[in-house]
Amino acid sequence: MDGILGPMDRLLLAGPLVSMGVLVLVALIGGEVAARWLRLSRIVGYAATGMALGALGVVPAELRDQARVAIDLCVGAILFELGARIDLGWLRRAPWLAALAVGESLVAGAALYWMLSAGFGLPAALAACGAALGVSTSPAVVLRVARDLGAQGQVTERMLMLSATNTAIAVLALAWITPALSADAALTGSAIAVSLWVVSGSLFAAGVLAALGLLVFRVVGKRRESQVAAAFGLIALASGLGVALHWSTPLTCLALGASMRATDHGQRMMAVDFGKAGQLIYVLLFALVGANLDLRALAGAGAAALAFLATRAAAKGVAVLALARATRQPARKAALLALTLQPMFGLGVVLAQDAARVQPALAETVVPLVLAAVVVFEVLGPLCVQVGLRLAGEAEPSPA
Repeated sequence: MDGILGPMDRLLLAGPLVSMGVLVLVALIGGEVAARWLRLSRIVGYAATGMALGALGVVPAELRDQARVAIDLCVGAILFELGARIDLGWLRRAPWLAALAVGESLVAGAALYWMLSAGFGLPAALAACGAALGVSTSPAVVLRVARDLGAQGQVTERMLMLSATNTAIAVLALAWITPALSADAALTGSAIAVSLWVVSGSLFAAGVLAALGLLVFRVVGKRRESQVAAAFGLIALASGLGVALHWSTPLTCLALGASMRATDHGQRMMAVDFGKAGQLIYVLLFALVGANLDLRALAGAGAAALAFLATRAAAKGVAVLALARATRQPARKAALLALTLQPMFGLGVVLAQDAARVQPALAETVVPLVLAAVVVFEVLGPLCVQVGLRLAGEAEPSPA
C-alpha cells in the first residue's frame, strides 16, 4: 500500500542506527580483547575497532555525519569532568607547579611553532594553529587509563593537572586564533573582534551555566544519578549554544566544569564521576572518532608527521625534566610524568576538523599532521600512560 514502508525500506532508513549498534557492540568486544589478551587499555580496542570498521566501509557516511553530535557531547562530558578537576587553590599554593603547568604548554607550543614555520615553511597563522593542536594531552586517554588502573599518587595527580591546563591553553589558543583565520572575518568585523566574541562568549556562557548548574544541584541534592543527569543537561546546553552562536563548545565545557568547582562554596556538587554512563561515553567517543578518521589523509604527512611527533615528545620531556627539581620531583618520576603526557586522540581530531572548516588551508597542511599523530598514538598513547603509571608504582596490581 502507498504510504506504508516495506521491511527493506525501514531497514535502509534505520541504516545509521543499525551501524551505530554494530559499532558499539564490536567496539566493546575489541576493548575486551585488548584488555584481556593484549594487556592494553580498553580504549585501544575501542579506537582500533572504529578505525577498522571505518576503513572497511562498514560505517556509512550518514552515520559519520550524524555522529558529530554524539562526539561533541562525549568530548564535552570529558572536558567538563576535566575542568572540575582543576584545583586553582593547589596551583596558588604551589607556584612552581603553576609554572610547570604553563611552562610545559609554552615550550611544546613554541617548539612546534618553530618546527612548522621555520622547518616546513607554513605561514605564521597556520603554524600557530598546528602548535596549539599539539599542545594538548588527550584528556579522554589519561582520565580513562588512570581510572582503569585505579592509579593514585604524585605522577597521576600531576598528569591530570597538566592535561587539564595544557588542554585549557590549547582550547583557549584555538578559540582565539581560528576565528581570525576565517575568510569571512572582514564581513563581521576585525579578526580581533571575532576572536573576542568567541572567547568572551564561551566564557560568559560557562559562567551563566555554572550558576544555573549549582542552583539545579541545590534543588536535586547530593544524589549522584540526579547530578549526572543535570551535568549532561548542562553539557547539551553548552554544545547547543556553541553551535547556535558560533562559540567554542570545548572551551565552554572546560570552563563550565572549572567554574562550578571554583564557585561551589556550599559544596553542592559531588565529585564529578559519570560512573556507568562513562563507559558508554568512552566507547562512543573512541569508536566514532576512529571510524571518522580518513586514513587517506595521512598519505602526504610523511616526514612532517614524524617531525611533529618527535618535536612534541621532546619538548614536553624537556620542559618537565627542566622543572623537576623546582617542583620537588625526582628525575625518574619526572621522566615518567613526561611519558604520560604523550597521548593525542579525540579532542585533537575534533579541534582540527573544526579549525579546518573555518580555514580550508588547514585541511591540506596541519590536519594531516594531527591525524598522523592520532593514528600513531591510538595504541602508543594509552600504552605510554599505562607504562608510566605502573613504573611509578601508582597503579593497582593487575588481577591474576
